[in-house]
Amino acid sequence: MVTINGKTYKGNNLSMINNKVFIDGKEVTGDDSDSKVINIKIEGNIETLSIDCCDKLDVIGDCGVVNSKNGNISISGNVNGDVTNKNGNISCGNVSGDVDNKNGNISHR
Repeated sequence: MVTINGKTYKGNNLSMINNKVFIDGKEVTGDDSDSKVINIKIEGNIETLSIDCCDKLDVIGDCGVVNSKNGNISISGNVNGDVTNKNGNISCGNVSGDVDNKNGNISHR
């Protein structure tokens, strides 16, 4: 389950591009797409997490692949693939794949 600014959706792949949120390839941002703050909470496992910019993103579960350009991401579980981070911090459990980090920290619990 994915909760975006209080609205709940179901899906396996989440992308955020140009302040618009897509779940399994379908835009779900709706009328608040011009909102300056987008908070995302994912409850359960997600296969692909691709974010260009976010204020707060929490994953309560595991991720397959994580790609982040800007923003801080907290993953309570493990990452079962690669993590790519350009700006911002990522906090997660074990990472099974490669880690590529430009600016920010990737911390392992």
